[in-house]
Amino acid sequence: MKLEQLLLLSSCAFLFSPAALAVPADARATPQRTREIETAERVRQHYATIQAAVAVDRLALDAEQARSLLAIAAEAQKVRADHEQELAAVIERQWTAFSTFLKEGEADRGFSPQVEQETAQANEAEKNLRLRFFEQLNVLAARAHEVLSAQQDFLIEQTPRPESWLREELAAEPRPTGETKKFVKRLGQLSDRDIDESLPELIGDLRDLGLTGGRRVLSPEEREVVRSYLGDLRRLPRAEAAERLAELKSGLGSRKGECDARSELHEIARQKHGGTDALGLLLAEPAFAGVLARRAGERPPKCSGQAVDPVVAALVQDVRRDINLVNLMNGMHFDQEQIAALLEVAPDGARGRQDEMECAEALADLEGALAAVAQDLCAGREPARAALRHCVDAAQDARMKETARKGAGRHARKKARGQELTPAQEAAALLTDSQRQVLIDYKACLIPPQNLKDPVRAGQANTHEPQARALKELRKIPVRVFLQQAPEIANALLERIEQHHGRFPGDEREEALRKTLELALRARCMDDATFAIEQEELATALAELNREEALIEELQDERGGDEVVLCDKTRDFLLDPAMRPLLEARFEQLENFRPEPTTDLDATEGAPSCKDGKCAIDG
Repeated sequence: MKLEQLLLLSSCAFLFSPAALAVPADARATPQRTREIETAERVRQHYATIQAAVAVDRLALDAEQARSLLAIAAEAQKVRADHEQELAAVIERQWTAFSTFLKEGEADRGFSPQVEQETAQANEAEKNLRLRFFEQLNVLAARAHEVLSAQQDFLIEQTPRPESWLREELAAEPRPTGETKKFVKRLGQLSDRDIDESLPELIGDLRDLGLTGGRRVLSPEEREVVRSYLGDLRRLPRAEAAERLAELKSGLGSRKGECDARSELHEIARQKHGGTDALGLLLAEPAFAGVLARRAGERPPKCSGQAVDPVVAALVQDVRRDINLVNLMNGMHFDQEQIAALLEVAPDGARGRQDEMECAEALADLEGALAAVAQDLCAGREPARAALRHCVDAAQDARMKETARKGAGRHARKKARGQELTPAQEAAALLTDSQRQVLIDYKACLIPPQNLKDPVRAGQANTHEPQARALKELRKIPVRVFLQQAPEIANALLERIEQHHGRFPGDEREEALRKTLELALRARCMDDATFAIEQEELATALAELNREEALIEELQDERGGDEVVLCDKTRDFLLDPAMRPLLEARFEQLENFRPEPTTDLDATEGAPSCKDGKCAIDG
């Protein structure tokens, strides 16, 4: 498990991890792998407890708010328990289907329709469960937002991740500066009307104090939060107001603008795969309900049902990862020489096992450090600085060990050779131009597409069959109906595209709608023969109305284009430690491959009807 993934697990990783209950975990994992997963899960739980305690402290709930929020959190725990119970049955299908699918992928002889169908259905079943879970959770989150004030909502969204909070706590505590005290003194002399009229100037002052991340222009939502926040601050005693203002140091500066490409991509992913906001994630986390209950002097809510087994959950994800890597390997069509060269660059197996042991030791140390801090926070005690330092150092050590595990000593060996290339650049240099393009375009996908025009089976489909079907449906609409409702029909088509690939903002949507209507009219005006010839071109143009792809290309261009993407994907996929055993197995498969003996046609006796020079099918 990558440490970066582990450090994000405080955001309720169980929501995305499938789980199995019926098949014993020890039947599928080595003892070392089992210990690693169990330790990582305990680390996740400690991080979740720290996040929950920090969030509750920042909210400063009154008694009525605490009771209401606890009741909603108890409902969220029931929803979560029901979700996991259903997920357990789905994962049994996934394990069987994914394992069989992986074996067929490793054989590289194509996928049988039955196995492919079962794999798709098992994957879809989990996706539907996840979407339904988030729908239920978002209803509860909406109720919880009604309990909180706008300022409390803002604080929840700005609650740092546990690892960030630990570093901030270890740093010098925020103290009001002289400039902060002057700002608070002036703020106390303003009325609500004065704050409304002077808000741009006040936001500029906040920026000068380092409270807006250097931004003087904020979104309308942020401006409203700041206005409300300042209105409340001016009513507090100056010393308290200065302290509260100093605590806002990491607030606005960490918010992203509405037009930020990464934020927009995150929202698109949330719409496609399900998701919730920071408060929803907290509600679903048992640690949050537990901290709330303890602070209120009540018992934490308990839900019946069997919990997800983290070991089996992680193992199913391992199989999914291996499928993605095999799909890519099959699509790259490596020859023996390339595989041998890649194995020279790939992380060494023996060194990798040693790195795994070191990572496990670092993770265990991190677990112990976090447990002490989480216990103090739950009890309402301030953790000792030595305990905070232990957590930060242990997390950094675990991260460094994970980095070394990925590199497997390659940097030291290359430095001795006097080479300047990174491992990713060295591996990318081994690829042909067509392989480089396959890797640049690659998007991890459980079931790869079958594109007959370019028979590469690797990542997500690049075919435009859905768009072609949509155009065919347009052509079936009666002429009178289409002429009367053409704009509405085009808008409905664009909405279908946006549902899967993200909505276009403002003026861009108007242009996208115009293009959609133009394509619809072109498709309608063609006769059947012309449409059959040009439908691929029209479908391609319709597929380009994809907000998600446009944002991805924008980010790639900002980061340096295809070469940077190639190096990133080479590192993340071809140099993934899990790829090495797959490459070794493929090398052995190619080495042992023996073609079927060819038939000597001259030595083959012809059929009786062919002996007189006349073919049997000619009668």
